[in-house]
Amino acid sequence: MAHLQSPHHRLSEVLTLHPAHLVVGNEYDAKEAAMHALKNYWCTKKGCGSCIACIQLKENQHHGVYWAFPDPNYTLAQIDELLEKTLLSLQENEHFFLILKKTDFLSAACANRMLKILEEPPRGYHFILLAERTDGLLVTIRSRCLVTDLKSIAATAVTHPIASLFVSLNFKHPDVLLKLLDEHDLHDRQTLELTDQLLAYWLQKKSAAYKESEKNQTTACIMVDLLKEALLHPPMPGSSKLFWKNMYLKAKKLSGRIS
Repeated sequence: MAHLQSPHHRLSEVLTLHPAHLVVGNEYDAKEAAMHALKNYWCTKKGCGSCIACIQLKENQHHGVYWAFPDPNYTLAQIDELLEKTLLSLQENEHFFLILKKTDFLSAACANRMLKILEEPPRGYHFILLAERTDGLLVTIRSRCLVTDLKSIAATAVTHPIASLFVSLNFKHPDVLLKLLDEHDLHDRQTLELTDQLLAYWLQKKSAAYKESEKNQTTACIMVDLLKEALLHPPMPGSSKLFWKNMYLKAKKLSGRIS
């Protein structure tokens, strides 16, 4: 049985390792997380936003991705159409992703129709289920999925001492960062995990900021752009400290716009 995904696993890395993945969060955040992971897989630059793959993904026209959504609810005919997508045999290194939005809208009949394929999909096929809450999903669906709770990820980012600097936007004392880097000595993978968690946190803030002040909107947008840019240039082996120093300096330079 799959359990709640630890926030210390990057969604973009585990995406292709499991046949079924459940991403829990508000509609905007869940879709953004799935899109980020898809771009990380299909884009040679890990989500540049301007290549053909990124554009096709944004416009829901990519050959390796199929999106499904309730209108207003899922129907058995719709689920059968989705399952037909898996009948084509894929080559050993081929992958195809089926994304279901608002899976908490699945009826018991529709959910039961999907149980077998979620447990053992054909080679190369991956299901990504997006839901705002899990209590509306059958336990049998949840048990077949690796679950990533975006709220849990965001909360972890807030509590980590290094990440807290990029949450509180406290860039006035660089020596604090240097001390934290010496104390925690993050390796490359931990650095990427933490940066991904920070991105999830600021994506949530960005989503909420549209209901708040223009200042909050600007702050969230700047931090999202900063973190996305950082993920496009991950640390080389043994260079995590340099990665954090560079990101801190860039954030400090932007601090006049985000303070």
